[in-house]
Amino acid sequence: MKRLILVILLIFVALSNLYSVVYDDVGKGFKEANYKRIVSLAPSITETLMFLGLSKKIVGVTRYCSIPNKKASIVGGLYDPDLEKIISLSPDIVFMLKFGSIENYNKLVKLGINVFVLDYSSLEDIEKNMIKISKLLNLSNTNKINEFRSNMESGVEKLSRKIKGKRVFVMYSYPLIYTASSNSYVSSLIRYAGGINTTDNLSHTYQTTTVDIELLLKLSPDIVIITDNSYKDIERELKRLGLKSKFIYVDPSFITPSPSLLKCIDTIYSSLE
Repeated sequence: MKRLILVILLIFVALSNLYSVVYDDVGKGFKEANYKRIVSLAPSITETLMFLGLSKKIVGVTRYCSIPNKKASIVGGLYDPDLEKIISLSPDIVFMLKFGSIENYNKLVKLGINVFVLDYSSLEDIEKNMIKISKLLNLSNTNKINEFRSNMESGVEKLSRKIKGKRVFVMYSYPLIYTASSNSYVSSLIRYAGGINTTDNLSHTYQTTTVDIELLLKLSPDIVIITDNSYKDIERELKRLGLKSKFIYVDPSFITPSPSLLKCIDTIYSSLE
């Protein structure tokens, strides 16, 4: 009798593993599987896949992504993916952002392509998506993810010593000023570190929003983080206009919620020493 119960339990466990389901961020369930051909429709997703050791499985990326391998094809952009190109690559799965084009999502799904949607709107989403992708693709990345979590926690704690209570403005471009909205992962990073994102009270659906120079001067932030490569010219111009902030240049990858954020945190901390 005991042997029979043991056999039943083993069968149950085997079936549970066989049909284990991972849900994406629109609530759609996918079976865990060894997906061999992957298309990524966002830099944040591509960086995460590469961090998890999946570079060789990526067959398509956007024009904004790092190129993971020599065979990976460019399949357009975040909002204008080349659907015909994607189909020609015969992907086992396509990863796209939650705030991407619903029209393109529907077209790909209608064509029978697996589309796994990920949300990257908060700091926690970086680790959460590592876990989801690892589970979906049957990867054993627990140690790597735990190490990332530990490094992120220590990085945020270190950053807190420099920006706690400070008013921070993040500038992605100039003279058309794009900045981090309250819905962005950058804003959540600033809040976790005890800082104040000066544009948090500007309600916006997307992760970025625009402000004019008059509003920026009125906000009078303590720290301005610039990701535009023309940061020296921008800093000179803003100082000429009377902005008395501490200016910091951070690599443009700062806009991308991915493991590369750790380097950006180190840059900000070092610049405030």
